[in-house]
Amino acid sequence: MIYLHRKDIKLIGEIMDEFPEAQSFRLDSEEGGGIGATLKLTVTTKVFGKDADVTFEISGVEDW
Repeated sequence: MIYLHRKDIKLIGEIMDEFPEAQSFRLDSEEGGGIGATLKLTVTTKVFGKDADVTFEISGVEDW
């Protein structure tokens, strides 16, 4: 289960809007620190005509 803050959802929406031609979006949660989770959004898109995955940190240690 993932709990999201309102600001996280807003940021995810803003990033998705910046990539209208994106092929897909993947949301990953990593809980390796033992204190809290790091949430990342990966956008599958094209950069200069080549397939690319671009990853953005949505929330990290500063949010713990």
